[in-house]
Amino acid sequence: MKISGFSKSSGSAELRQNGFSAENRTANRRLEDATTLATLGPLGATCLLGITFNPGARGNEIAAAEAKLGLVFPADLREYLLLANGERWNSAGFVGNWQLLELKFIVNEAQFMRKMVEEGAFGDNTNDATPTIKGLWWNPQWIPIVTSGSGHFFCVDLDPGPEGTVGQIIFFLHDDGGRYLVAPGLRAWFARLAEDFERGLYEIVTDEDGYQHFNSHALLWSSLEGRTLYNPLPENV
Repeated sequence: MKISGFSKSSGSAELRQNGFSAENRTANRRLEDATTLATLGPLGATCLLGITFNPGARGNEIAAAEAKLGLVFPADLREYLLLANGERWNSAGFVGNWQLLELKFIVNEAQFMRKMVEEGAFGDNTNDATPTIKGLWWNPQWIPIVTSGSGHFFCVDLDPGPEGTVGQIIFFLHDDGGRYLVAPGLRAWFARLAEDFERGLYEIVTDEDGYQHFNSHALLWSSLEGRTLYNPLPENV
């Protein structure tokens, strides 16, 4: 699943060839190609137990989702969904233990948030507008693609602020007015994650209860903004 070109070749033989055998369970292993989702996905699947991905969505399913939301997905989001339709419902959560949403749940979450806006659930609340993100509590042109499971999302922003970029990735907190620019696009975000894995920024740690997880909550150390919301930056950043 290449970010630059998106390739679908990810068989077990190739994964072993690239160093992703079942025995390799450290998240700071060198990536052969630091700009591919293909290397990120297998890394999580082989190094962090319990991460599993859905097969790619069909083109007509993506088109139906766009029609339901009245939006046109950016090319990189469409290409990603054709290759991996999010994580399975019981997956451990690849993005710092947060889950990549399946297409039907992208639609469900977006429609739910729109309904909340229409019903006035957020009142007069606004977010902390920035030059790149508009000052709305929820924007109907945000596409949630990653969930915390508790109401926080990483979103594709199709309606950015005056200095933003259509398709940029933003971080939404349901209980706080902060909205943070993560990356100028999905391709750039995955490439940055791959680069940070490559240089050993992210590792698998085991807590006192024996639960395995990444050492940065939601992998925010790779974000343009909000990097220290959950974890202080390590010395090597």
